[in-house]
Amino acid sequence: MRRGILLVLVLALFVVSATACGLFQSDDEAARSQLDEEPEVESGPGRIAYVGLDGHVRTVNPDGSGALRISPRTGIYSWPTWSPDGNNLVFSGLTEDENGRRRATLFDRDLSTGEVSRVHVGEPGDAFVAIGAPHYVYWSPDSSSLAFLSGTAGGLRLYVDDLRDDEGPRTAMDGIPVFMDWSPDSESLLIHFANDHFVFDVDQGDLDRLDLPSKASGSKVPTWKPNTDLMTYVTAGRSGGLTLFTARVGADQMPLVDQVPEDAAFRWSPDGRLLAVTSPDRVIPYPPLGLLVYQRISLYAEDGTRQATEIEDDVVAFFWSPDSTKLAYVTLMRQERDVLRWKVLNIANGAESTLIDFIPSADQLTMLQFFDQFAGSHQLWSPDSRSLVFAGRIGGGAILASTAQAKIDRIIVVAARSFPSTDVIASGTLAFWSPR
Repeated sequence: MRRGILLVLVLALFVVSATACGLFQSDDEAARSQLDEEPEVESGPGRIAYVGLDGHVRTVNPDGSGALRISPRTGIYSWPTWSPDGNNLVFSGLTEDENGRRRATLFDRDLSTGEVSRVHVGEPGDAFVAIGAPHYVYWSPDSSSLAFLSGTAGGLRLYVDDLRDDEGPRTAMDGIPVFMDWSPDSESLLIHFANDHFVFDVDQGDLDRLDLPSKASGSKVPTWKPNTDLMTYVTAGRSGGLTLFTARVGADQMPLVDQVPEDAAFRWSPDGRLLAVTSPDRVIPYPPLGLLVYQRISLYAEDGTRQATEIEDDVVAFFWSPDSTKLAYVTLMRQERDVLRWKVLNIANGAESTLIDFIPSADQLTMLQFFDQFAGSHQLWSPDSRSLVFAGRIGGGAILASTAQAKIDRIIVVAARSFPSTDVIASGTLAFWSPR
């Protein structure tokens, strides 16, 4: 219930007019970016897409070399989202139409050809889906389809676009809040909306409500178990509490983890062998609204057996490494206001390593607040599971106050090991690693 209250407060700020919110820089500021000096060539795999302080999307090598602008020359852009095959980048833009009105537009750039296409163009005055985010985008695993949330004058709308045809995006549903996950075969989208779960069939364009024995509650992101046709979701169990279930579409549900907290977040490891589940939770004041903080991350085997290894800390978010050998997580520093800490759990031996203390950028904070949704669509881990990328300011206390430059958001790469190294590769507000 606490997450539901926080979500309502967050969405109250999120659903604001794109033309009135001032979340992007002015066109004059963008003009000072000197983009004409950058080469107009495309990027390859193993790169990082980031949003610069000038409001443009670039890709860069992990060491900070070879920065290439991806976004068009004019406009303000944000939230790059890699396709799983690494061949495309979708990003949001705020551009002016022929009448001088600003419209939130979703762009797709083919990195092999350099072609930029418009996936969706909003209306003047449409809402944003998050602070600084006109859209939320989630590629299908085979990179053939896009699911995305876009604002409307009255709220949010979920679209699904099969990029293999020329029909354009189809409306799946309207409403707030909406959480989703793609099936491993890319044929279906599992959706949690209000107190129900739905499955959207991409080929048929049909939205079917799942006939479950009881209603869902809270604001939890459902997931598909990797490499299977099993859905994982939370709903009321026989004991009256909430239970994590697995089920195939149209089949009986099977209990996996009993008595989970109402606001639990859960994600399968990429190999499908372990399920990470948070508990319990509380809302901690954190500018501008607050953070939902958990006290524990427990690990469960495929059969629901609880593992001996678990994390006990003030956890804000967690992210599985691509090879499933590590769990990166963010904790709240009690001693220093506003400061967070990256840590990593080694799954094999249970060892925990502290990586770095930081204050997140505004966009990075948005991702952390809804990490269980973003974890499926936006990758902070490097493809080889050795490093993490994030945006913000390094350190806390005296370090942050030492110079004016220290207060500028940076793109930071940190090695996920016992003795981590840290590289500041650019100035920017948000960054994601290519999947390969």
